Amino acid sequence: MISADALRALHPPLLQRAFDTVPLQGRDWLTCVLVASSVLWLRERSKAAWHLGHLAAGMGSKRRSTIETP
Repeated sequence: MISADALRALHPPLLQRAFDTVPLQGRDWLTCVLVASSVLWLRERSKAAWHLGHLAAGMGSKRRSTIETP
């Protein structure tokens, strides 16, 4: 992930020329945020589908303990 310090360092025009970077427009930032957060959204969706599948199968949210009691 790019830190705020890195963004501030590459934003001034002199540094943009030195590092061959260009400023991003609002649509570019939106694309970056959507692509970067897609991993989170897809993972949360898969967890929700897994839980719904277990609820539909009648398993509920009960978890079995891995520790056996005597």
